Amino acid sequence: MSDRADSEVKPAENVAAENIEAEALEAAARAEQALAAERGRVEQLLAQTTLDEVTGLLNRRGFADAAARSLARARRYRETGALILIDLAGLDDTRTRLGEDAGNFLAVAVGNLLRTRFRDVDYVARLEGGRFALLLPMIAEEDARRRTATLKTHLDRMSVPWQGQTMRVGARIGLINYGPREATADLLERAEADMRERMHRG
Repeated sequence: MSDRADSEVKPAENVAAENIEAEALEAAARAEQALAAERGRVEQLLAQTTLDEVTGLLNRRGFADAAARSLARARRYRETGALILIDLAGLDDTRTRLGEDAGNFLAVAVGNLLRTRFRDVDYVARLEGGRFALLLPMIAEEDARRRTATLKTHLDRMSVPWQGQTMRVGARIGLINYGPREATADLLERAEADMRERMHRG
């Protein structure tokens, strides 16, 4: 009698154990899915914090990260590079006359020009408003000067159509070359100084 009772109880215990195991596996699968979704959200937020929401270029934070990596490489391999700082002369006037949407459209057009005019290894950023930066790793001084002069000509001649009107671009530019011992903050300060000097020279 006792043996028969034990044989009747054991299958129920086995079923319960199997149910518990199945529930544990389902819970683990749900947790893994939730973790994957959370990773995706984190990656998306990280991308949003390093990219300019209007142009899709690097923003100031993204530029700082790229500059830090480039300068670390320059120190490691004793490389040289250049930084071009751009200030769109016509952007504020465009926003005043035609509105914020027109200003954003102009910024996007300039961003697209910068993407197509430079190398894949170069970093293109919109720091704020009409302020853009180009970081050119592994480039000689003469090549950087030539590219800067060509870019200035393109920007000064550039016009963008907008709702039956024409938006002129124009730009003030600063250029500095860097070596293995530079710091990121120094790059922007030196480029700002070069831009002011060029403005004073006319």
